Amino acid sequence: MVEYCSAVLIWSYFDCKEQLFAAVLDRAIRDFQHELLLMLNPNDQVEDALSRFCGHFLGKLTSPEGIALHRLAVSEANRFPAMGQIFYEIGPGRTREVLEEYLHGAMERGALRSGDPASAARLLAGMCLSGCHTLLLVGVIERVTPAMINEDVKLAVGTFMRAWAIKKPLECS
Repeated sequence: MVEYCSAVLIWSYFDCKEQLFAAVLDRAIRDFQHELLLMLNPNDQVEDALSRFCGHFLGKLTSPEGIALHRLAVSEANRFPAMGQIFYEIGPGRTREVLEEYLHGAMERGALRSGDPASAARLLAGMCLSGCHTLLLVGVIERVTPAMINEDVKLAVGTFMRAWAIKKPLECS
């Protein structure tokens, strides 16, 4: 009877499984995205802020919960396309928007080369996820270490900065 009452109570708040999924996902991700936002302090050097952001981002996404959620979303997206769309909008989409806003501000301040902040955010996020995250996601490795995360962050942010940093003119002596 308790299980039935719980289901009745839950479905009194949600019209469909997509609404329930969106609410659960939003609750699970909201705090993480707020933490990421705090990492992107516009008063800090861009490279330092991006390194903090990417380290926290990659650490969360390579956690057992992060990997499980990613696998669930991918495995169910074919059967329930709306779930895949919801996952993207609430998870990767919102996270990319946070990063895009920071990069836009950095470009406006002259701390980064002018360009498309959406493309820059997509490239940085993709570089972050191309190493140990991918290996973990497909089962090549069983877990990541802080050293692996640091290596991937250093490579991603270093490559990003070589592409987007303002080139300083050579000083003549």
